[in-house]
Amino acid sequence: MKISYLGPEGSYSHIAAKNIFSQKDEFIPASTITNALHDLSSGLVHKALVPVENSSSGGVAETIEAFQSIEDIYINNEYILPIKHALLVPPSCDDLSSINEVRAHHMALNQCMDFIRSNLANAEILPSSSNSSAAKALAAKVANDPNIKSAVIASDLCAEIYNLKLAKSEINDSNMNETRFWICSKEPADLNTQAKNKTTVIFQTKDEPGSLQTVLRLFAVNNINLSRIESRPAKKGIGEYLFLIDFDLHRDQNSYEELLRQAKQHFTYFKWLGSYSLIN
Repeated sequence: MKISYLGPEGSYSHIAAKNIFSQKDEFIPASTITNALHDLSSGLVHKALVPVENSSSGGVAETIEAFQSIEDIYINNEYILPIKHALLVPPSCDDLSSINEVRAHHMALNQCMDFIRSNLANAEILPSSSNSSAAKALAAKVANDPNIKSAVIASDLCAEIYNLKLAKSEINDSNMNETRFWICSKEPADLNTQAKNKTTVIFQTKDEPGSLQTVLRLFAVNNINLSRIESRPAKKGIGEYLFLIDFDLHRDQNSYEELLRQAKQHFTYFKWLGSYSLIN
């Protein structure tokens, strides 16, 4: 089986994929989350694994926007990975005070600012498309200049893959740092009767007073737990928003159809992204 993920190798998406799937499966790195999901939609891979939410930095906008535009892909499961950022430096580096730049994805940089301020005060902070791409780029620079004074924030696995020195592990500002991933395919997932099930939908309500409140109240009246709600620009004009919600119910459970029948009376747009359970 082929699985696409946000690469390159050593990314947290790669680590999550290795934790979930078999060593016999083939892992296909994609340059962006959108490309990973397009590979799934076009049939180039059987599954796609994408980050959707971080406990420190919130939702991953690209994932939600990709789901809005790409058809015939569905969430099958979710997986939660503890995130432990590390500082990686060239093998020749013995003094962090000599580092003049540090690169990482902007979310990783934000999650390690206390460490950066305390230990890399003289370093320029530069965003990268991903942590693992920053590590791969640093390895290429080290090949040309072993004494380069650059560092990256990435996973411990990146140090092993790209032959960089692990200067410091677990540099997160918060010890409780987790990323939630969606495992997606072109087929909806069946109801898992042995686990708690969840559904994710995107919708837009009518431009009327109280329309969103009315929709949310339906979940309370029907005793359905809403575990997440997030607003996203509808890209139609200022003040127009889509709402993404997670709620604890599978599409194949009895109360789903009646709940959505009531809610859809207040929608101008609706898209079901999937019903799924957690992989431990």
